[in-house]
Amino acid sequence: HELRTPINGLMGMAQALANSDLNATQRRQVESLLGAGAELTKTVNDSTYHTQLSDGKREITPIQFDMGNLVSSTSKCTFLWA
Repeated sequence: HELRTPINGLMGMAQALANSDLNATQRRQVESLLGAGAELTKTVNDSTYHTQLSDGKREITPIQFDMGNLVSSTSKCTFLWA
């Protein structure tokens, strides 16, 4: 929870920004921030899940995901800040 609390704070502030009057560039930047925050949250959750797997508290559950979408969204984040 040491990581989740500040991430939730950042996500809350980004969401507040997203709900404000922004120009198109600012909106894309906030959407990128929200997307990156969501991925960071997933990474923290996955790390916690991995620890639980190692401790024998969980089992591996296969999931489907769209690799093309992941690569595309990651490259968009990179180019927005370049």
